[in-house]
Amino acid sequence: MRWEWGKGDVLLADGQVMGGVRKALLRTRAEVEVDGQVWAFRAEGRELRGFQGDTPLLRAHRPTFFSATQEITTPTGIYRLERAGWLSSRLRLLRDGVPVGEVGKASSWGNRPVLETTQDLPAEDAVFVLWVAHVLRSRDDGGASAATTGGAAT
Repeated sequence: MRWEWGKGDVLLADGQVMGGVRKALLRTRAEVEVDGQVWAFRAEGRELRGFQGDTPLLRAHRPTFFSATQEITTPTGIYRLERAGWLSSRLRLLRDGVPVGEVGKASSWGNRPVLETTQDLPAEDAVFVLWVAHVLRSRDDGGASAATTGGAAT
């Protein structure tokens, strides 16, 4: 299955619109609609969380401070999002240690993630993985910008 953060912040599942994203300006937050349900995604401390109402149901965190890997916990499974290779920009998604998908980019210029899965995932899990990948890439781009310009990322 192909899950995509499409142009205009539309969420697609195998090319069909299934929701949308409203990102907050200058904050790691988004309001996400998935199959008619509204989710609030946001950073809280060192974690990324997905809320329905006031209840946090989705959670992503780095297992160690120096790790680029994210452990993702949802009501239906535990996933691991890690780099596909040392120099790769792609991310590998594992469930119970078994690869179930890979996250790439929809285009070379933007930060619109695409998740290709080999197993069915619940829509909210797939969309949360897309958002986590989006946040990771945004942070990587900010760090690269600061490193090449010699200053803080804007």
